[in-house]
Amino acid sequence: MSNVYRKVWNSMNGMEDTWREKHIELHVRTGYSGMYGFGSPDQFLNLAAEWEQPAIAFTDFGVTGGFPAISRLAERSQLKVIYVCEVIMLPTDCGILPVLDTMLCSSL
Repeated sequence: MSNVYRKVWNSMNGMEDTWREKHIELHVRTGYSGMYGFGSPDQFLNLAAEWEQPAIAFTDFGVTGGFPAISRLAERSQLKVIYVCEVIMLPTDCGILPVLDTMLCSSL
């Protein structure tokens, strides 16, 4: 976890959800999202449980590798988990796909 994200996460410790109605976080990215997220699933599940939220949505960017771990952790909690993989879709005639294919194939 980068220093910036660590500061954000540490600032969340001790925070309270004081909203009069409980809500659901619908856009949580974990460290599985690389540079686009931070924190571990158990940290977010614990925080959502502490704030008495009924559910949480993990919306990792371009990956589903964290879903098995999230599923195992969720079994131990009373929270409903919503699994989302955020992706970018490009039209086939955008001109970038041959470049991406070349980059992906050359890395194999």
